[in-house]
Amino acid sequence: MGNNMLFNLALLYLSQANNLAEAYLALKSKDVKNLLNPNRRKHILNGVASMRCSQQSVSCELDARESRYEYVLLNNFLTQRAVQTLIFYQKTNRDSVTASWLSRFLGHDGIDRFHGTRALRVSWEEYITKMLTADMEEIVVSLKRRGNGIGGWSKNNPYLKDRFFNYTIDILPRNLAERVLELRTALAEEFKNDLNDIEKVIQDQHLRERRAAIMNGTQEASEEARRLHHGVLEGYDAAIGTDESTAYRGGNFDLLARLSTQQAILLIMKRLSLSNSPNAKYTLSFLQSFYSDYADQFDGDGPYKVAENFFHDLADQVPKILDSSFTTDSGSQNSNIPLILDPVGLTKDIMSQQSYILDVWRTILDTIPQDNADVRRKALELSFK
Repeated sequence: MGNNMLFNLALLYLSQANNLAEAYLALKSKDVKNLLNPNRRKHILNGVASMRCSQQSVSCELDARESRYEYVLLNNFLTQRAVQTLIFYQKTNRDSVTASWLSRFLGHDGIDRFHGTRALRVSWEEYITKMLTADMEEIVVSLKRRGNGIGGWSKNNPYLKDRFFNYTIDILPRNLAERVLELRTALAEEFKNDLNDIEKVIQDQHLRERRAAIMNGTQEASEEARRLHHGVLEGYDAAIGTDESTAYRGGNFDLLARLSTQQAILLIMKRLSLSNSPNAKYTLSFLQSFYSDYADQFDGDGPYKVAENFFHDLADQVPKILDSSFTTDSGSQNSNIPLILDPVGLTKDIMSQQSYILDVWRTILDTIPQDNADVRRKALELSFK
């Protein structure tokens, strides 16, 4: 391919990226109608309702299984963060015994130190139901007395044995489960507010940065836009650190962005895998390889701003035009037309899918009070058996 053709391709790519950014920012000024009725929880549980996003390149519709999965995924994450928040509050109140019991319950040791999205080893319903129906436990705590002599003297006397005193703490799992449910309700309200900011802070600022780099054509402009982007996030972190917020709200925001981005990526991969288009197969091969470098950060105990870094790095990839044959993990692929890799367009598709997922999540969060009532009723029924 000649230099002139490469130059023209680059100009076309940049002009398209600029138009995509403008179109997306215009779209954000309109309200996206949520077709799920918040008062009809059974539609979420069964995945009956059909929803579509406004983007045409990749369909954002969720089928019944995907809708159900999003419901379970978000409830699991909400319960995880409620438990982590409760452990933090117990430690703050110097009740390390209860905090330790919560960490060990159903094998969740170290959950209080985990900054990730999939820490629960069981479903949220099983976790809360078992805690609601668990018997009271008595934990004996042994503390070393200050000093080995009478009145606490002679603490360094090697001839005197250490002295201890014991006391008992009653652990009431049902009371702790009720506190987890209360935190689920409080966090659900915070999540609904923060989901709006995920699009504003991560998506809109990212696209404005892309526009600044394209319009100015300089590295300095891109760096300036990036500094503005991180300034917005730092301001958000400061704004949410108020008495009205729960303890981990800043971390919750980061993890909501991470989880929704990951779900969008996986759904886009699924859509591409179902397509017969050679270009879709090529794009899928690229996205699978690119995502694999971030998989551990998305799944495990990762750093902050995983979602933002993923979007930035993906959009910074060089566009490509290939001939009709290419190689994927499954082998060689052939087509009769050139294959085009459009990283900015792919970024836009993932963001569109993410926005759609956030709309679904808002509706799911409206059902949390009813979900809490249902799990209480289930636990009560089990207690009578």
